[in-house]
Amino acid sequence: MLKSLICHYSFRFLFVPLFCISNIIAAKFSTSSASEITSALSLVQPGDTILMKKGTWLDQKIVFQKNGTAEKYIYLLAEVEGEVFLTGTSSLRIAGDFLVVSGLIFKNGYSPAGGVIDFKNGSLESNYCRLTNTSIIDYNPSNGMTDYKWISLYGTHNRVDHCYLKGKTNIGTSLVVWLSTKPNYHQIDSNYFGYRPVFPGNGAETIRIGTSDWSLYDSFTTVEYNYFEQCNGEIEIISNKSCGNNFRFNTFGSTVNSVKIG
Repeated sequence: MLKSLICHYSFRFLFVPLFCISNIIAAKFSTSSASEITSALSLVQPGDTILMKKGTWLDQKIVFQKNGTAEKYIYLLAEVEGEVFLTGTSSLRIAGDFLVVSGLIFKNGYSPAGGVIDFKNGSLESNYCRLTNTSIIDYNPSNGMTDYKWISLYGTHNRVDHCYLKGKTNIGTSLVVWLSTKPNYHQIDSNYFGYRPVFPGNGAETIRIGTSDWSLYDSFTTVEYNYFEQCNGEIEIISNKSCGNNFRFNTFGSTVNSVKIG
């Protein structure tokens, strides 16, 4: 059964000793469900790629939990970028070290528990992981008072870049960084955040780094080169509730709110 998950192996033909052959083989696994991704994860090694087949993935709770290395990441990629749609109650958990997710679209659904995308699964957090080229669009529950985040960053040294987040209407920060006793060193860059209508209350920021209880702790998160368009959820578009963060080269367009860092 698991053999069917293996799409193909790509080889680089070099004159190398036989004992080095494992270092030049990278496997690709083709999957069409969350359960197949779980099965593929039992086989993948650092440097390998799991491909998600194009089409609609309905009510899929995907757990991408494994450890790559600094030299060889493990990848979870759309088979065709922009043609993998996660709908219904689909969600994603990224847990482990040196993982990359790219090319997914969450659209016209909602998360029944936890965030849409969490850099955590249970107590296992992520480090040196990346979410890129991924969209979350109109992923809202029917009750606007249902509180959940679209992206929750845990662990350290993770990156969210070149993502598209549009149309959040329920309470809860679009992207939140959760603190611990050690700094995060996350990078949030080159993303589009747009069209968040005014919410009648607190808790509708676009980005929040920390909480009031953790406001005196260091995060050292960098927020740069992002574009915020009509992010009117509340007065705090970016809520900075931690120390040592760097905000630079961000653009705020067509918004009724001011930018408040605090």
